[in-house]
Amino acid sequence: MNRQFFRRAVSLEYAIVLMAVVLTFTALLLTLALSTNNRSADYSDYLARKQVLDELGDAFLDGERDLEGTYAEQIAAYSLVVEEGENSLTVCRKKEDGTAGNVLLTVITDGEGNCSRYVYGKS
Repeated sequence: MNRQFFRRAVSLEYAIVLMAVVLTFTALLLTLALSTNNRSADYSDYLARKQVLDELGDAFLDGERDLEGTYAEQIAAYSLVVEEGENSLTVCRKKEDGTAGNVLLTVITDGEGNCSRYVYGKS
């Protein structure tokens, strides 16, 4: 009778340990899924912002001017500051005080409209 009781007790302990292991792996998988989902959302934002930067750069190279008026919604959505010169375009991130911060895109053309520099960041 004593052996039968001991076997049941060991089986119960194994079942509890197995449940704890399964619970741990489930928590690990959920944490990994949430982390991956957050990183995916951040990367989607990055790609969307980069697409807007490319649209601004391509429009400048195509000879469009007044990019702030044409792309006002995208510029406001990503808090950008666009500085257009005769032969250069600089797109910066807007600081809290409304001034230009980090440079995100620099496009420089020669006098004939050919692109001499297209750099993500400061040239």
